[in-house]
Amino acid sequence: MRFQFQTIRLHSFSGKLNAFSKFKTFSPSLQWTEEWDPDYAAPYMHKGLKWVSYDDVESIEAKSRFAAERGAAGVMVWSIDTDDFRGNCGQGVDYPLLRTINR
Repeated sequence: MRFQFQTIRLHSFSGKLNAFSKFKTFSPSLQWTEEWDPDYAAPYMHKGLKWVSYDDVESIEAKSRFAAERGAAGVMVWSIDTDDFRGNCGQGVDYPLLRTINR
C-alpha cells in the first residue's frame, strides 16, 4: 500500500489559512469523509488513501478538560496561527480553539 501526500498551500491577505478551515469549508464538494477517533478524542478526514487529522472545538474541549481534571498547570499549543482567526469555520467567533482552551 502506498500513501499519497499532497501539500496544500493556501494564502490570504492576513497570512496562511489553516487546513481545518479549508477542509471544513470545502469538504462536501471534495467528498472527504469526516470521522471521530474516540481513542485520540480528535476528528480526521479521509478520501481514499489521503487523510488529515486536526483539532476542533470538541477535541480541544476534551483535551483541556483532561488536563484540568489532572491538575495540570496548563496546556501547550503547537501552532496558534492555525486557529480560525477570522471566524470562517462556522463557529461564528474568531479564535474558537484558543477561546475553548481559555474557558
